[in-house]
Amino acid sequence: MKSLHALILFLFFLVGCSKGTGDLVVVSKQIQREALSQSVAGDQFGSAAGSTIENTVVGQIQNNGTEEARNVEVTFHVTGGGQSFALVATIPSIPAGKTVSFQTRGVQSMYTLQFKDDGQAEITMEKQD
Repeated sequence: MKSLHALILFLFFLVGCSKGTGDLVVVSKQIQREALSQSVAGDQFGSAAGSTIENTVVGQIQNNGTEEARNVEVTFHVTGGGQSFALVATIPSIPAGKTVSFQTRGVQSMYTLQFKDDGQAEITMEKQD
């Protein structure tokens, strides 16, 4: 019986010490668009058919865990004009219990991009020792 209790305590210890991406939650996100250039002058209605737009995702991610999360990558899949892109942010460190801001690397497109899959993020991180 003592062995069973020891095993149960050991398993609870392992579960408590595990660090996974489940502790990391994207709490806000939006696609940010910035005009970079315009290859064709706007028409009489002011639209610029030849505009190139830099698209990034900006937001915040929260670490609900008890340990620092290191080298976190947050990936969003977006689509526009029949094309799909993966926008990725790399966050060096997220302290336990804290929320930090992020901005993905950009992608240029003349189309308005939208989140795929309801904007669900893929979160990966460096394995903890």
